[in-house]
Amino acid sequence: MKFELVDATNSIAMADLAAYLAAQQTQLRAHYSACFDGDGDADLLSIPRANFTPDMVCRIEPHAPADMEGAEGFHELGTLHVFLDIAHEANTSWTSIMSHEVLEARADTRLHRCVELDDGSIWDYEICDRVEADSYMISGVEMSNFNTPACFEPPPGWAPGAAIRLDWLGLSSKPNEIRPGGYAQRFDPSQGWSQVTNGEMRAYRRELAARGLSRLHKRRRRLHR
Repeated sequence: MKFELVDATNSIAMADLAAYLAAQQTQLRAHYSACFDGDGDADLLSIPRANFTPDMVCRIEPHAPADMEGAEGFHELGTLHVFLDIAHEANTSWTSIMSHEVLEARADTRLHRCVELDDGSIWDYEICDRVEADSYMISGVEMSNFNTPACFEPPPGWAPGAAIRLDWLGLSSKPNEIRPGGYAQRFDPSQGWSQVTNGEMRAYRRELAARGLSRLHKRRRRLHR
């Protein structure tokens, strides 16, 4: 997948943008691809340039306008948004937020994939939400942790203590675990979508939810169209 990084704030140094791009390329090609499709060589990231047609545009923007329509103004097909002012106020690295969005778009381009667990419950397939508060460094750049496919569909015979990586950092101890600070969405046919958390969500995500810019809002709106 081809990603283009646009700094609409014009406030981030070119060296910092380049450092993020290099770290994101490493994460996609060396980490994500090792756990998912193994096709990392096809992933490309670029600052806007001629003769480059992206599949996704990653926009670093100032404060989210109050009138943006639901999650489609934040995480939509074709565009990923990170709000720099909100990130600064929440003391959260914009690079880890963008990494989160890039990884989830890479795993689910149309942004609506779900999974049915063995107990029959239906959950979202967002690969970073459950480990939202966990991050790691790549060449000095903070990047988001992410869940592996085994988190959602563990191999037959899985048991606690099995040597199977459920997230990149190896912090999860069971499938579909919501780590401290993380969250997930569950679907109940009689009640619709609800959000499940483990403690308080990070300030950045709480602010987006307060503005109606979360995936949960988008899913609920879709059911009432």
